[in-house]
Parts: sequence; structure tokens; C-alpha cells
Amino acid sequence: MTFDKVAVLKTLRNFEVGDNRKSLIISTGYLLAYLATLVLAVFCYSISPWLSSLTWIPMWLIFCKLFVFLHDSGHYSLFRSRRMNDIVCAISGFLMLFPAAMWRKYHDSHHAVNGNLDRRPENPGVFILTVEEYQSASKMKQFSYRLMRSVYLRLILIPLGLFIIGRIPFPKMGTKIVLDVVIHNILYLGLFLILYQNGWLAAFGIIYIIPLYALYVFAALLFFLQHQYEDTYWAKDGEWDRHTAAAFGSSYMKFGPFMNWVTGFVGCHHIHHLNSRIPYYRLMSATESVEDCASSPKVEQNLR
Repeated sequence: MTFDKVAVLKTLRNFEVGDNRKSLIISTGYLLAYLATLVLAVFCYSISPWLSSLTWIPMWLIFCKLFVFLHDSGHYSLFRSRRMNDIVCAISGFLMLFPAAMWRKYHDSHHAVNGNLDRRPENPGVFILTVEEYQSASKMKQFSYRLMRSVYLRLILIPLGLFIIGRIPFPKMGTKIVLDVVIHNILYLGLFLILYQNGWLAAFGIIYIIPLYALYVFAALLFFLQHQYEDTYWAKDGEWDRHTAAAFGSSYMKFGPFMNWVTGFVGCHHIHHLNSRIPYYRLMSATESVEDCASSPKVEQNLR
């Protein structure tokens, strides 16, 4: 593993901030694809609920892209315009049932403290104990720790937790985020009442929630791989360095073309943490430009 911080950060600045025209075309195209797939799913359901299952995979793929837009616009990297980023972030978050303001808060906190042992409560998505902490823990705490890090919890509890957390207006998050969550809850409640009164609530669960839940599972598994691997970087507050944590506390998942498209090149996660203003469609070019002076452990290779 190598890391020339000055050279890397200077080079990566050349890839910052998205192309407005390109980002607008791509995001508009996928929003139209979302609407078309949703209409197709409703049509299939009207014939047979079983037939609507044929739209689960395309709907899941579109949710994957919406998550990429939520992520990049949340970092203000998708567009040069702050307003356009806010609009796309709000739309993507609403469609994925997770308020954009809350997403930004959680994700910005993750970037700010990743790899810092003394600030782990601010980074709850990376639940980790040191070897010494685990060995000195009670049997119950050790069991809870192993359970929390198991694949079963990532398939069930964490995705469900994301649905629930997005509904809770935590006061400590500030007035703006609380208001955003409350407004979303009111809108969702109104939508669910309309669906219920028209007998479409079950259809919503089958058509919409199943592929969205699958996206949440996929995101939870990816997030684990991005920061949990042998020799990943962790340091105490006084020794912790944000850029070193980005380079060596974030993995490089070397995916094939299909997975790169689905995930928005999220496999280049060390580069994303080094400069979160790089839009997803420039991440691979940015990665290749600094391969000689920045590397990170590859935890998965050639996944198609």
C-alpha cells in the first residue's frame, strides 16, 4: 500500500464536480425509466400479482441508480449548481423513502470520522470493537457483537432499521432535519391512506417495497465491505488522520462493468473518501490517475 497525500489530493481535484448537462440527462433518463417501470408494474399487477414480480429486477436496478443520485447529490458532486443537487437529492430520497436531509447528516458524519476509534458513536454504520475490547467484553456483549456483524442481521435488521430511522425526527439533529422528516412522514401517510382507500396498499408492498428492501439489503452489504476487512485503518483521535483513513480505511472493490454500472463505481471507495466532490462517472478515471501514488486493499475482484 502506498500513499503520497499531496500528489494524490492535487490530482484528484482535477476530477471534482460533475458535468451539468451530463448529470441532467442521466438523472432525468432514470427518473423517466422509474416512472415507466412503475406504470408497467401496476399494469402487470392488475393482471396478476405474480406477473408483477417480473418488474422486481428492473425496479431494483433503478433504485440502485436513484441511490447513486442521492449519494452524489448529497455530496454536491453531481451538479455544479447547489440548487440542482438539492432538487435531485430531495426527489431521490423521497422515492426511496429516506429524507434527503437526514441522509446527508448521517453520511457526512460517516465521512468526517471514518477510522477514528474515539468517535465511533458518530459513525454507527461501522459497528466495530478492537481485539482488546472484544476479549475484555462480557459473553453477552461478545454475542451481541457477533450477531450485529452477521450476514443475517444485514439481510433483516439493518434494512428494516433504515426504514424505521427515516421516520423518526430525532431532536438532536436540528430543526431543519426534524422538519424535513415530519414533512416526509405527512406526505407518506397521505399517500398510504390514498392507497389503502383504493385497495392498492398490498400492491404497493409487492410492487414497490420488495425491490426497495432488496436495495437496502444490497447497500448494507456493500457498506460493510467498504470498511470492514483485514488491516483496515483505525486510530485514536490524536493519531487519526482523515486522508490516511480515507486511503486505508476504505476498500477498493474491483468490479466488472455491470457491477460498476449498478453501483456507480462505488467500488473505488478509497478515492471517494479522499475527495467526495468527484461524481460517480469520474471515479474510475480518478482512480486510474493516482494508482501509482495511492492504493487500498482490494477485498473483491472481478465481480460481474
